[in-house]
Amino acid sequence: MSITTEQAEQMAEICDQLGGFAQCATALRSLAAERDDLAKRLKDAERERNHQHGRADRNAAQYAAEQAKREQLKAENKKLRAALSRAKKLFLQDEPQKAFIELCAALGEKE
Repeated sequence: MSITTEQAEQMAEICDQLGGFAQCATALRSLAAERDDLAKRLKDAERERNHQHGRADRNAAQYAAEQAKREQLKAENKKLRAALSRAKKLFLQDEPQKAFIELCAALGEKE
């Protein structure tokens, strides 16, 4: 399971509403868009490969590279889900500064 674009947007809206967290909101939106773009390109590449080559096992190196990209996306989603979950709890505990630090730390790993 991965965080949806809608969930990322909800967290970004929370950041926008708090004021002073515009960079965090922008980064969340950017990461979600980048993740969506990567997933789309991966799907398009896989569709094209299957169209041109038939079965995926005809090109094991390309399949392995795509699998590595999938694993990278899953790992990134897992980190983002964990950070968003911790930040949401902090927001609910009325600790926006700690939530901001949590989100920035998660986003900083990406940059």
